Amino acid sequence: MSMRATRFRTAFAVAAAAVMAVSGCSGGGDDGDAGQTTVTVDGGQPENPLVPADTNEVFGGDVLDTLFSGLVRYDPETADPENYVADSIETEDNQTFTITVKEGWTFHDGTEVTAESFVDAWNWGAYGPNANLNAYWFEQIEGYDEVHPEAEDPEADPPEPEAEEMSGLEVIDDYTFEVTLNDPYAQFPMRLGYTAFAPLPEVFFEDPEAFGRDPVGNGPFRFGSWTDNQEITVEAYDDFAGSHAAQVDAVTWRMYDDREAAYADLLAGNLDVMTRLTPAAMANEVYKDDLGDRYIEQEAGLMFTLTVTGNEPGYDDARFRRALSMAIDREAIVDEIFEGTQLASNGWAPGVVIGAQDGACGEACEHSPDQANDLLQEALDDGFEPPEEVEIWFNDDADHREWVTAVVNSINQTFDGELEAVAKPVPTFSEFRSGINGDQYSGLLRTGWQMDYPHLENFLSPLYETGASSNDGDYSNEEFDRLMAEGRQESDRDAAVEKYREAERILAEDMPAVPIYTARTITGYSEDMSNVEVTPFGVPAFANLEK
Repeated sequence: MSMRATRFRTAFAVAAAAVMAVSGCSGGGDDGDAGQTTVTVDGGQPENPLVPADTNEVFGGDVLDTLFSGLVRYDPETADPENYVADSIETEDNQTFTITVKEGWTFHDGTEVTAESFVDAWNWGAYGPNANLNAYWFEQIEGYDEVHPEAEDPEADPPEPEAEEMSGLEVIDDYTFEVTLNDPYAQFPMRLGYTAFAPLPEVFFEDPEAFGRDPVGNGPFRFGSWTDNQEITVEAYDDFAGSHAAQVDAVTWRMYDDREAAYADLLAGNLDVMTRLTPAAMANEVYKDDLGDRYIEQEAGLMFTLTVTGNEPGYDDARFRRALSMAIDREAIVDEIFEGTQLASNGWAPGVVIGAQDGACGEACEHSPDQANDLLQEALDDGFEPPEEVEIWFNDDADHREWVTAVVNSINQTFDGELEAVAKPVPTFSEFRSGINGDQYSGLLRTGWQMDYPHLENFLSPLYETGASSNDGDYSNEEFDRLMAEGRQESDRDAAVEKYREAERILAEDMPAVPIYTARTITGYSEDMSNVEVTPFGVPAFANLEK
């Protein structure tokens, strides 16, 4: 296992259904313009402009999911993939796919969605000089290496691309294109509902930078406005061609630095939907008294970890990383901080995704102070030099301070002066992500992953494969990469899952990220809401909201 100091980063089908909650009470439904129904939701400042290929965090991702519709849609109750903008996705060998786009879909500027809309978007997303965070998602397509070459020296700039377009993409006619992959990959169609694969209109290519502040999509909502660090509004698109049109006139995400303020607004009727309630609200189940039956509780495809950075030699011994993991009392954290509403993690994927294996982390995720001290001593005896302090970095504008503090206390109690952990808050999520992408931190990073598509592979590949877009710790292991590649090449889906499970077991040995807890989302809503659904992704089904 090695850690590389390069800049990269970062949430199948779930058997558990999403929960629908209907409240019969209807309050003041009109907000903003007279007669316009607007639903307000808690949110945050996106890390980047709103471009599908360059957004891989939840605040920007939630907005983009309302603005764009992809070839594939994930059912909001089951997360099962189904063709959406795609009329058909056909293959005979799991390597060459013929994709037919439905006629009649339009972008919000009235232009038509065609095969070229996808091919041009994917080529732009993959092109190395564009430096998109989601470029990695296209690497299975033939010709990716020519448009996105990697430098042999991770400290050096990459070489100039040999081409501007991937050879594996070909437009056949207005509504048909062909995708050729480097190797067979049976799960490829499943991925096509992720935002990175969204189509782009011609106006995007005229000025991508301006587009990011005023995006034009093809989804159930069109872009309305964006006031930095305050709010983003999207508005219903009247000419939406899909089967799941918006049920309200607009959705506004309000950006909160203080989550308790968001909860206070929810109780006061000034916020319609709060996607995740605060630890204080969950303490002694206060939210049940506050909200009555106006909440939805379910396990989601979302988990939280502490990722080890690759920026300091004091973390380069796997025994030390495993010792840190075994020093953490996860059960106490979920019981005392979250009142039992969250689940202690024992692997790197939530139990709701296809392929997840219970107990994948093994004893390394069990609280064992004696073993933790033994592992640390073993490493010290072999000449290992730990860091002076174990710094745990987190964004302080969300509900992380309490549980990060509990982790710090657990580590300090376990090692009793032999090692000291400290919490290192960063004011906002945007600043935190910028610091991660700029390699500004060393130690442990508060990281989370909300699934992009509902499969074990999605909790492994983007986070831990060498050079992956959301590999915050710059982890690299050749055996892990090999198993992931073999899994993608399996034509049998069960056989593919077994390869991914083998790869996950390598993480238990290397511990590049320490699993902490898996989310059970508790979403609260106001008396004004008449329909709220939460998907297995842990977010509201925005198009289905009713007020």
